[in-house]
Amino acid sequence: MNSFSMIFEDRGSYPARCKVTFDSASEPSKSPMNCQLTGGQVKPLEGIPSDALNLIVEIQLILGPLYRYEYATPSTELPRGKAKFDIYGLWPGPSRVEVTG
Repeated sequence: MNSFSMIFEDRGSYPARCKVTFDSASEPSKSPMNCQLTGGQVKPLEGIPSDALNLIVEIQLILGPLYRYEYATPSTELPRGKAKFDIYGLWPGPSRVEVTG
């Protein structure tokens, strides 16, 4: 595995800001990585170095909650090298994020 990928899919109507931070000796300037998406969009953040540690994914729903996921050692916690974050919720109702990887 050469790198990690985080894929975000907004399956609801909440606009979202996504941020991925990590520690990397090989590519320290790549962190943080960001994207924004709204309902129906899919956005990948790719090229996260394979030596990344302390990877943190934050999904801030606009006018909604913050979701945070931590992977201390992504190489063992994400053996396929990727995680997908499906964002659900119709504003102003409840929301949730389902993670597969």
